[in-house]
Amino acid sequence: NVADRKVLGLHVRMFRNSQEVIEERIAIVKKLYEYYKDKKYAEDYAMFLEYLDNTVFISFYPNPLIYTRQILPNQNMQFLNFEWREEMFELCKNYRLGLDSRWDLLTKELIDRYHELGLKVNAWTVNDKKIANKLISWGIDYITTNILE
Repeated sequence: NVADRKVLGLHVRMFRNSQEVIEERIAIVKKLYEYYKDKKYAEDYAMFLEYLDNTVFISFYPNPLIYTRQILPNQNMQFLNFEWREEMFELCKNYRLGLDSRWDLLTKELIDRYHELGLKVNAWTVNDKKIANKLISWGIDYITTNILE
């Protein structure tokens, strides 16, 4: 799958699930950081920071998130998962990554563990209102859905 996008004026070609694109995305983040950290671009830098404030970086792969954490220490990031393993919690804890999980893997206890560290939790893909309400009662931070009601 190929998608063309413009990110802050840069033309970006994204391929899903390929190492090449992961490296490309890391390079883009690094280029953006290097460009905007120069204070002569203060107005652009402020816009860039505002854009980042409203952006959540997500990945099934930890390395791009770890690298991005070094460049953008306060960036909102979430580790995507489709199966639960305890070492994921340690990874998220060590690098301050929120969790972006399949909804059926979540429990109130797991959400609470992340919240105790000040980390956010997203559930995907929830298209059933009863499930959504249960997750909300557990304190979920975000819900990804295909239903816009």
